[in-house]
Amino acid sequence: MWFGGDAAIDRSLDAMTDAAVAAAWKDIYRPPAGVALHPAALGRLPTRADVAVTARALTCAVAAGSKDYFVAHVRRMAHNQADRGAAVFAVAAVVAALRRFYAEGADPTVTARALPVLDAGLTEAERWARTGPDADGPDRQSSPSEPPLPGVDALTDALLAGRIASCRCLVQSALDGGHGCLDVATRLIQPALYEVGDRWQQRRITVAEEHGATAVAAALLAELFAVAPRAEPVGRTALIAPVIGNRHVIGPHMVADAFELAGWDAHFLGAGVTEDDLFAEIHHRRPDLLGLSVSLLEQVPMLHRIMRRVRQAFGTASPKIVIGGLATNEMQPLWRWLGADGWGLDAIAAIDLEKA
Repeated sequence: MWFGGDAAIDRSLDAMTDAAVAAAWKDIYRPPAGVALHPAALGRLPTRADVAVTARALTCAVAAGSKDYFVAHVRRMAHNQADRGAAVFAVAAVVAALRRFYAEGADPTVTARALPVLDAGLTEAERWARTGPDADGPDRQSSPSEPPLPGVDALTDALLAGRIASCRCLVQSALDGGHGCLDVATRLIQPALYEVGDRWQQRRITVAEEHGATAVAAALLAELFAVAPRAEPVGRTALIAPVIGNRHVIGPHMVADAFELAGWDAHFLGAGVTEDDLFAEIHHRRPDLLGLSVSLLEQVPMLHRIMRRVRQAFGTASPKIVIGGLATNEMQPLWRWLGADGWGLDAIAAIDLEKA
């Protein structure tokens, strides 16, 4: 659902975020009269970071005019809380505390915009607390846009063992089987990396093993794209960047490489590029397409902020904005909720989007 935007209200909400987090945090941990909160419960209740992420998601949802985004954020937070063993009421407590702050302490015009979004989120949080998570979990698609190639499991094991020679043999086998470099990257290497990530989340491997596997995969991709055939130049420019805070760069780097193979003048900005530096690049390059990647829920508000700033700065001359990354795969309609021009599940999907 979309609402009319109001820049002044959006700025007021943004300015109130820190106060909202402080008040909601205090509210959550204010025990009933005569009841002391047991210290052992603290790790299973919402953290201050949970409150801050949800408050920023609220500001983003109001600015984007999308209750649906906030509801999806609440649903995803509930699953994250469940994964760490938090109490079933944890997310509902966060949303309810934020609602009390905006109902009691905000300007009436801000309250009028914020409360419908909070009410929708609270309804979802309370439903989740009563019934538990959906059987299939939150919307998520981490498999490639085309079926994975044979050898994903073997490549996963080789990546984790650091056996780069074995990894090269598996990649070469896929190439010898008639698959192109982009297919091998997105349908063999990327699914193996997703499996590595899943094993880390399940605590089956260490951070060191996960980082080592990622480093080997990055080397494989560099070798693969170095020898891949390039199409004739198409006279278009793409600028691909992870949003600040997103240090998962292999995915967006693959997208930039895919555009280069397709004949684009493609530029990839690595992790840690500030918002101002990104805008300097946009001014300098004047790209036809801007690709932005987010890996975590808390990066979505910054993504939306950048999108709005680009369109305010460039107006009708704004580049086409396509978003991607794991956070967008977990909320597939996110690009519509935030008003992006498209969403790419992986490098193949991003290129196909431009061909459509």
